[in-house]
Amino acid sequence: MAKKEVPIDEVLRFYELGMQDRDIIKKLKDEGYTPVEISDALNQAKIKKEIDFSTEEGAEHLSQPYPYQ
Repeated sequence: MAKKEVPIDEVLRFYELGMQDRDIIKKLKDEGYTPVEISDALNQAKIKKEIDFSTEEGAEHLSQPYPYQ
C-alpha cells in the first residue's frame, strides 16, 4: 500500500476555518489517515504557521523607517 502524503495544507485550511485539533484529528481519521500521518501533519502545520507569522512580522518590521539617532 502506497503511503499517502501528509495533509499539511489541509490542516492549515482547517485552522483557518477555526477548527480545533480534536476536530481536525477526527476528520483526518475519518478520511483514512493513520495516527502518525495525522500527528505529522498537525506538527508540520503548526511549524509552518509559526514560520509564516514570524516572516510576516519580520517583513513588517523591515518596512518601517529606521529611526536615526
